[in-house]
Amino acid sequence: MRSQPCDNEKNAALHYSEHFLQAVHRYQEDPGGINGPFWSMIGDWTGSFVREPDKFALRLGEVKDLIDYGICSEVPDSTDQIRAHVHDRELSDYALSVMMFSDWLTHLFTKIMQGDRKEVLEKELRRCESQRKSRTHDLENLQLDRKEKISDLLDEPTRKAKARLVDDLVNMDDLMYTSLRTKKAISLGTFFSVSQKREHFDREKQLQKEINWFKNFIDTQQSKEGISEVHKVHDKISETLSSIIEIELAIDKIKADINAIERMKQDVSPAEIEARLRKEIEYMRDLSKLAAMRLKLAPCPIITSEQKVFSFQKIKECLDRIQEFDPHVFHNDRVSSFGKPGILLIPGTGAAVFDWKNNMLIVPLVIPGNNPMAALSTGIVDYRLDVDEDRVFITSYNQIAERKTIRSTVELRSTLTKDYIAWMTSEYSGFRVLSKGVKDWFEHSVAPPRNEIYTPPQYQTFALSPAEFEEEIKNLEPFLQQELATVEDRILWMGSVLLYQKGIFEKSLDFLKELISRHPDSGMCWYNAGMIALKLMRKSEALQYFSEYANRNPQTWWARIARDHLRRLQTLVSDK
Repeated sequence: MRSQPCDNEKNAALHYSEHFLQAVHRYQEDPGGINGPFWSMIGDWTGSFVREPDKFALRLGEVKDLIDYGICSEVPDSTDQIRAHVHDRELSDYALSVMMFSDWLTHLFTKIMQGDRKEVLEKELRRCESQRKSRTHDLENLQLDRKEKISDLLDEPTRKAKARLVDDLVNMDDLMYTSLRTKKAISLGTFFSVSQKREHFDREKQLQKEINWFKNFIDTQQSKEGISEVHKVHDKISETLSSIIEIELAIDKIKADINAIERMKQDVSPAEIEARLRKEIEYMRDLSKLAAMRLKLAPCPIITSEQKVFSFQKIKECLDRIQEFDPHVFHNDRVSSFGKPGILLIPGTGAAVFDWKNNMLIVPLVIPGNNPMAALSTGIVDYRLDVDEDRVFITSYNQIAERKTIRSTVELRSTLTKDYIAWMTSEYSGFRVLSKGVKDWFEHSVAPPRNEIYTPPQYQTFALSPAEFEEEIKNLEPFLQQELATVEDRILWMGSVLLYQKGIFEKSLDFLKELISRHPDSGMCWYNAGMIALKLMRKSEALQYFSEYANRNPQTWWARIARDHLRRLQTLVSDK
């Protein structure tokens, strides 16, 4: 018997499997029975799609409704409104990548076709190119420094007479670069023709001549200290040139390896691609089962209209809160190597699971108990524990008096997960549900610092390198000269945080005052203003700002901290 066509009939040749259809017909009696046939059918579909590799993404697009959103027209109340609900905002500018299942399958197919190593090589290539850019910038600064030091070393007549020769030192550096690059190539066994060898010999003679002139010219000057400084800078230039060459050779090798992979990818057989795709799909199936089993639910990828599902906006809101209330969650060595984890939305229900192999949070679309923070927090605890390679985090939690008796690792993880969820939900909202010992541990090991301003994730100190921070400050400088009334809200908020981190408290507070005057309901602006006024020892202002924040946001953890500051400030004022 021929099976029925899929909901999306763009490709009439594509059909549900018999096994899946039988499970669909029994859906009302056994929703969980559809899980196995669903994942098997996806494996069958992707296996057939690899026969036309150029159309793989297109063919997946024809079945997106089912494999991304669990929409199946044969199941009552399965509706395409789910799709519109999920895509309720654009996430292209979000710091964490969010993918649907079909996007991940397309990405996986591309990796297999290109070889997994290509992605690693491309990441290393970007790192090396960034290094080269940085070292080239260092070289330019050193050349400028050398020129200034030579200028300081010479008297006025000599400086004018030798100006052109000093400017030509950059040409000597170019000769040195070419010489070092050629010597390195020779040491690596690169073949050189007779004419190339002769050119290299002539260049070496010219370089030695210019180096001798430079040394004799500098050593005849009066200031011994100045002479020493010039030579030190010149030596640093030589070292920097060598470093640039090493980086460039690494770049050349990486590019050659990428080209070799490109040539080899044509030799990957469809059967090998299909086998690897099936293996990864089965791996994802097992993770979806684990997500459901954590809450003692039956795994079911079909989603109906009465179920509450994640949307892009809800994902962002939850992750923003997690980074707000656990600001160091992505501050670990793993991030520097692999980046922050991505988010993969899959059809199904259950608590999020961290997939260490792909560095992703696997998030079932259906929100169990309509508690999105609890669903995501479970995966975040997974992540926290996975990157805790020295077990510092879990060991310190196990030292809490109420938790010392727990000896089972499974029970310890389960208890930590429950406490973390309570921290992210009830405690965040100002309800004290954790015991004092557990709460104190979270205050010390997880919470934002009590005596600092609230800092958005993208501006936290560990999120920006020193160079990036200085670049942000430099971009802010034009606005410091403007009338604050003409500066847009985004710049005022960003600027207040960056200026605070730079120690420019007065201007930071001015930015916040302007923002508060425009938007009195601007939440954390009042809190941050109170904290900065406290740093500036303006106690009456700090009292005003903390009071406003606590009154406007009475049921939050931040309000509790604001009230703690208020009590201390009131004590200090009354003592006077």
